[in-house]
Amino acid sequence: SELTLYRMTAPFAGVVIEQHIVRGEMLKDDSQPIEIVDLSNVWVIGRAYERDLRLLRKQQKAVIRLDAFPNQRFEGSIDYIAHQLDPQTRTVQVRVVLDNPDARFRAGMFGMVSVFADAVDDNTNQPVGLLVPRMAVQRVKNGFVVFQQIASATFRVVPIQVHNQSKEHAMVTGE
Repeated sequence: SELTLYRMTAPFAGVVIEQHIVRGEMLKDDSQPIEIVDLSNVWVIGRAYERDLRLLRKQQKAVIRLDAFPNQRFEGSIDYIAHQLDPQTRTVQVRVVLDNPDARFRAGMFGMVSVFADAVDDNTNQPVGLLVPRMAVQRVKNGFVVFQQIASATFRVVPIQVHNQSKEHAMVTGE
């Protein structure tokens, strides 16, 4: 019996990440001999605690820090929040889409996802504050202020109250 050679073409450009075939192997109609992925953007899967679900929404900005690139921050946005909690960890999966034009990011990388969420009133579920870089908050004699840009080189002083702070950000409201 003669062997027939077939040219296999992918329906999109990508990178071969797995090859399940060797030369001379017979294929069936439902075989998947090669796995190809498009790495122009990647999914970063994070986990959010149940208590934080009310603060999350699609299209929300997220910052990713990867162990492989410790001094760099990458920005993406939430495109999916799972509908079911993990009953053991009481967390839900949150997917962030991250542009990957240089194909630097690889499947299985480990890192940290930070989501920029507004403070929410527990009774009304309405935003009650603004998240700003902690370095933007300035202490003055009577409290705290931030500077709001109102023109290219013009700023105004905005008195604020600081509610919560992390290492990098502060939750503030206007006075």
